[in-house]
Parts: sequence; structure tokens; C-alpha cells
Amino acid sequence: MDVSLQIIRVEDFKNDYSEIKLNCGQLLSTLCGNKFYQSKENEEQCQELKFPNPWRQKAGGKIIRHVPTTMYSDDTSGNVSKQFNKHISFYFTLSGLPPNITNQEYNCHFLSTSNRAGVLEIANQIIKESNQMIVDGFDAYNVSISQPVYVMSMMLCFLADSPMHAEITNTPNPGTSLNPCRMCTLHSPKMIDKHSVDYLLQFLQLQPNGFPSPNKPRVWTKTIEHTYELYNTYRTKNITAVKTLRPTYGVTDSINNQFMEGQRKKVKPVVEKANELIKSDVTELFNPFLKLLGFDGCNDTPVEILHVFLLGVVKYLVRDFLQKIKKDKKKVAELVGRLQSFDTKSLNIALLKPWYLINHSQSLVGKDFKIFLQAIPFVFFPFMTPDEQDLWFALCQLSSYIFQTHISHMASYQIELKKHIQIFMSRLIKFTAQWINKPKFHMLFHLPQSIERFATAPLCSTEKFESFNGVLRNVSTHSNKQAPGRDIANSFANYQCLRFLLSGGVIYNKLTDTISVCSPEMVNFFSQNPIVQKSFGYNSENSDPMTHYPFQKRSTLNQDDEVGIPNSLKETFPDVQIHQISQLQINAHEVVKKGSFILVASSNLEYIGCVNSIWRVTGIFFVNVTKLDRSQIHPFYRMRQFVKSNQNRLVQSDMIKSTLNLQHDCYTGKCKVLSTRSTRIERLNTTIKTPEVTHKDHCYFVLNSASLHAPEHHRRLADLPITAISPGAWLEVCQTGLANWGVFSILVPPPPNRPDSDFDETPVMSPQRTPTPHFNR
Repeated sequence: MDVSLQIIRVEDFKNDYSEIKLNCGQLLSTLCGNKFYQSKENEEQCQELKFPNPWRQKAGGKIIRHVPTTMYSDDTSGNVSKQFNKHISFYFTLSGLPPNITNQEYNCHFLSTSNRAGVLEIANQIIKESNQMIVDGFDAYNVSISQPVYVMSMMLCFLADSPMHAEITNTPNPGTSLNPCRMCTLHSPKMIDKHSVDYLLQFLQLQPNGFPSPNKPRVWTKTIEHTYELYNTYRTKNITAVKTLRPTYGVTDSINNQFMEGQRKKVKPVVEKANELIKSDVTELFNPFLKLLGFDGCNDTPVEILHVFLLGVVKYLVRDFLQKIKKDKKKVAELVGRLQSFDTKSLNIALLKPWYLINHSQSLVGKDFKIFLQAIPFVFFPFMTPDEQDLWFALCQLSSYIFQTHISHMASYQIELKKHIQIFMSRLIKFTAQWINKPKFHMLFHLPQSIERFATAPLCSTEKFESFNGVLRNVSTHSNKQAPGRDIANSFANYQCLRFLLSGGVIYNKLTDTISVCSPEMVNFFSQNPIVQKSFGYNSENSDPMTHYPFQKRSTLNQDDEVGIPNSLKETFPDVQIHQISQLQINAHEVVKKGSFILVASSNLEYIGCVNSIWRVTGIFFVNVTKLDRSQIHPFYRMRQFVKSNQNRLVQSDMIKSTLNLQHDCYTGKCKVLSTRSTRIERLNTTIKTPEVTHKDHCYFVLNSASLHAPEHHRRLADLPITAISPGAWLEVCQTGLANWGVFSILVPPPPNRPDSDFDETPVMSPQRTPTPHFNR
């Protein structure tokens, strides 16, 4: 937020500007000549503001609603098989919706698609209408207050994968570019120079002495100027001069490139169209996003964690590791056994398929890589060297920050996130600096900026839009393929009409100032029919949950799990029926059952408990747990160890703060992988045995710091040190990484008057960790 802006409470407003009077009785607006002036820092001239506010005049007394949108574009197949017939599609959703609503297909809206036109050609018509909504606004009817309102809508951010982001921001495709970053001025004069220490330091945003030095950010206005300058260069000089300037500026406009190429080859329709546009509107020769009001291509294209992190960073490393393991069948069998025995309680992993995850590592999707991230220390570590373990543990710790959906304190979070990015990148580059050929690793340095600007990283993930691609593919199969773009658009238009009417939408007639709605019977047909709701991609339970927690889940209690009623429970409720239950749902995402680990918190006490049994007493639920004692940081797993105590306690359900993920300490117990697990085929046990880990005890556990569930609780309870990377250590890392890559350079050590800031700091020690208003999107 601009430092010159101030937050003023609505209760502090007293008079409208037009009502303010001075002691002399005259209106302030009259004495000021009905003029406003705005001053900015570092600017000598003041800008005159229009008075009265033009939006007040446009609204005509109506309430003005600001509705920001999140836009997305992707190339998707028009076939169910996902092969061939590529379509470029645009979708959007409302930016202010909470995740449980915006993640539903019902709230994802189709804009346009084509299997012929490119992304910028399709965007042209969308940008024009977007600018119209920004400048002129439009009338709408607000059902919540039952009156017409005036709406101003603008694009908050644009989501896409890296190549699509590059195209709409007029930057080269990052894969093989000399300017691979759309957010900063990372640049290499030639491809061979990417093997140099200068480029490595730029990539890592370091000074030659190892101290942090963020690259100069790209400026969107400069990108626009350079785009226009390239075309002027072509018209005044030649295409060779343009090709020389492109790498220097790090700018390329695919629309303008087509015009230049057509004019150079003297293609008659292109020449005629270019001449026509030069006379009417020369900006039509360029990327339409350059004209989108309020859009900053350098800052409003946040780092997207699905493509950058899961399908980039994590995919590269997982595939690289599994490729080595697959050469040894014995190691593969052991890896399957360890993955099969991984305890997924509290991790929201529906089904674990070890053979599939390992044998089909080349075709995994984002959710599969999330499984690996949370299991790596307990599954991969036995096959790794200590240096490899350091790298993967750094990746796991970083992932818990990246996928955090609730940030209690942004300042502390930013400090810790930046440190973990530095730690991970230092360990990565130490293996080989060759990883700098993958620009997605560099984008991690810009992730904190995106989170600070737009909120948590999962909120800007494209998974909900990727899911919506399936809807488009299904619609495409009902086209005769003569005009697929038009057919798909018509189908979505019909769908939106039905969606609007059945959802109780109100049609407002601006001319007659009247409204009309669908009949109550039709509205009930949608609102009271879950099957119809599902066909529209709507989940009423997620949108407006009516469930009261906690409640008993419908599951049968195994006979082997039945135990006697705890004495403390008998004494407290002597004349009441007490029932043992199998599972307890404590909120929408967490289930407690035997063997689960929970965080118990009362007024002055907090501890981890292992669930032994669950009891229901007249609508109140109690959990019998064994308390775990905190121990040292495990030298092998690098995580906090916990040991079961002899204390059993009875806990009421409202004392359960969260479920936790703890794994058995197989390293200390020297647990072996044996083929003892019975295979179930068609719900029947067979004599076929598969590998699994055979635990030798049930006392020693490790708190899984790689868990993506409840990351703040896991970090606080683990209290692991965060070792900052000092400038001297950075220089050593760069030297080693370049040497392993076959590049030898001399780096300057840090000056003696600036000591290395090498220290250990735990999250608990981080500054400003006092509670503040929650940032939860």
C-alpha cells in the first residue's frame, strides 16, 4: 500500500465535501472553485481531480459496487482424450470469493475460445469490454439488498502457466530465452554467458560478494515503450535492427511480430490491414494487454505454484531421483514398501497408490507430487546421501510455507519464507549450477512478492481453472467441428442463462425500473435437488455449510478396537449410557480415529496426544489419548522427535485444536521392509504378499514438518532452527556448484567490515509474532 494513503474509519466521517462550511458560513467547495488537487511524493506538479466525482454522476444515486475479477487463459484440447485439437480458452472468477466457493466450477465463468486464433487475438475483444467496465461501469441488480446498483469491474490479476504469462506480458518464452523472467531484468547477453558466474549471481539475486541484491524490477510502462519502439525501428530501419534490439530490451510482441513478418514478405492482406490500422488505431497492431487499464503485466501476473512449483521444481527433482532408483529393482521394491506404509492420517490424501506413483513418474499430476512432498523424509531418505537429504528436507520445509492457506502474521511469514527459499536454492546450486537453465527455480525468489500483493499462494493457483478445462472438452464433443469456437460459446451461453434463472437471479429492466424472476417452483427444482446442483458444478454443502461439528461419522467400530469404558468417564457420568464410536468429524477437513495424533489445548496446557478410543456421552464427545513427550531433533530425519509417555488422559472434543501427522521413527527402530502385506483384489484378501514396513515398536515418533496440513501448528511444535545463508557460504555454494557443472570462476569474498550474518533462528524467535488480524483467503 502507498505510504501516503491512510485508513480512516467510516464512523469518523462527519460531512460530505459539498456540505462542509467554514466559520464564515460559506461552503468550502465554493471557495475552492469546486476543484480538487492531488499531490504525490517526488512530483512538483499537482494533478487536478474532477469534481464532483464522475462515478457519483454515473451511478445516479445508486450504491457503487467494485467487483474485481481473476482472469485465466490456457491451451486445452477439444477432445476428451486430451490429444490434438488445441483450443485457447479464457475463463474468469470473482476475486473476492472465499476458496470454498471460488473453487467450484459453478463460479468459474467461460469467456471465449478458439482453435484457430492465438491468445492475444482472442484477448482483443475481452480487453475492449474490460476497459468499458472500468471507465463506464454498468447497471446491475443486487439481490442481497433488493435494489439496483452500479458496478465497476477491473481485472485484479491474470493467471496462466509460464509460456502464456510470457505471451501476454510481451516477454520471451522463458525456457530458452536470454531474458527468462517477466518480473525482473534477469539477462544474459548470449546463451554461452548463462554458464558464467555473473549470470548465476543474477539468477540467485546476489552481489559478487555474496550479499543479497534483488534484480532491478521490470517496469510495465517501459515494456510498452520498448514494444512501440521495436515497431518504429522496423519502419525506419529494418528487421535486422529489430532482432538486435529484442534481446537487449527483453521484449517481444507476438501480434506485432506477425504484422512485421507479413509486411516484410509483402503479404497483401497483411500490408493492407496494417495500413488501415495505422490510419484508424495504430494500437491495434500490438498486444491488447498493453491497453488494459489498471493492469501491470510485471506485477499482476503472480507466481503460479501449480506450474512453477509442483509441475516445475518438484517434478524436476522427483523425476531425477526416481530415474536413478528405477535401475535397481530391489530398491524399487523397498521404496514401494515404505510408500505403502506411509501414514496418511490428517494429510487429506484420499488413496495412496505406490506402484502407480513410482512406475508412472513421467505422467504424474500436481496432487501426486503433493504426496511425495509430504512423504519424502520417511520414504526417500534411506536411499540418499546426507547432502541429498539436506536438499530434499529444505524442499519439504519450503513447501509447507508455499501451500499455507492461512497466514496469521504476514511479516513473520515473509521473513521465514525468504529464508527457506534461500536455504533450498543454496543446497540445490551446491549440487550443480546447471539448474539455472530452469527459470522456474528463479521464480521462487518472486513468490514472496506475489503473496504479499495477492494473498496466499494457493489462492492464486490455477487448479480450479485446470479442472474447468474438462467442462470445455465435454462441450466440444457436442460440436460438429465446423465452427467449434462458436458452438462452444453458444453452449456456455445457454448454460449461463439456465444457471442464472434456476439460481434465483433477478432480471432488472433499466427502462421501466422493474424486475422479474423465475417461478418459485423452478428455483426449488435447483435449490432442493443436489443432483441438478452437481450437474451445474455447485456444492451447496461447501457454499453454505449447515453441518454442526463435531459429529459421529457413519463407520462401523471394528471388534478388535473395542475397549472398556475409562474409569474417569464412568465416575463423571455414572448414570448415563456411554458408547464407543469409530470416528469423529471435528471440522470439514479433519477426522479423528484410533491412532490419530491430535493437538490438545486447554487454558494453560498444550500437548500432542495419540488417540486410543473415542466416546459419546449424550451428545458430548470424549477422546482417550496417550500423551507424547517432546524429545530432541532427530539427526536422520532432521525433525522433532516425540516419545509416548505412560500418561493417559480423557479429552473433551472442544479441546482438540487440530489433527497432526506423526510418522513412526523407523530409523531408530531399524524397521525392515518385508513382503507381509496382504493384497486385496475385488474387496477380498489374497495370498499375494506385497512389501511393507514392519515396525518394531509403537513408542517413538517424528513430527512430520513436511505436512501441508496445519503447517503453523507443525512448525511451532517442532521449533526447528532456521539457518540463514551467510554471504561467505553463498560464495562457497556458487563456487562448488559451478565446479560441479564444469565451470570454474573466482568469486570475491565479502569485505571484512561486513560480517557474515550466519545464525540460527527458530520460528518462535522470529520478530513480531504477536497475534494480528488474520489474513485468510
